[in-house]
Amino acid sequence: MRTFYEQCDDLHEQLLSAIATGLNLDPTFFQKYIRGGDHVLRLLHYPAISKAVLEQDGAVRAGSHTDYGTVTLLFQDGSGGLQIRTPEGRWVDVRPIEDAIVINAADLLQIWTNDVIKSTHHRVVSPPDAPTSEDGMVSARYAIAVGSVVLLLDEREG
Repeated sequence: MRTFYEQCDDLHEQLLSAIATGLNLDPTFFQKYIRGGDHVLRLLHYPAISKAVLEQDGAVRAGSHTDYGTVTLLFQDGSGGLQIRTPEGRWVDVRPIEDAIVINAADLLQIWTNDVIKSTHHRVVSPPDAPTSEDGMVSARYAIAVGSVVLLLDEREG
């Protein structure tokens, strides 16, 4: 688990370097703010649930939200259910791709880029083609989410 965590930390630094480059900043621009920061690694389990419950109007497994750090690395299982909200307000499925990582921009990155990069509104619903068992249960869903925890600096300290 420690090796995985360290690999995610390295990827986080590489992503922020690429983002800085894309914003025409020095590739090391964000490094002074994220060095020594920490990450939250969450193992997410959405237990099996009755399909009837999920078919109720507005039923979701995790409500609409944004994340609070810089970026979130999301490793999905193959069952799906993750949705992101478009700028027009529509919900779009993020279909799982084997060995792919979903990268969500988070609130702090939106602040740091003066809204050039928007925080990703997302939620978890029952996948549209979720298999159900004979007793009408939608199978469990698993995911790993790794998000950054970075302290905000006073302008005088930066």
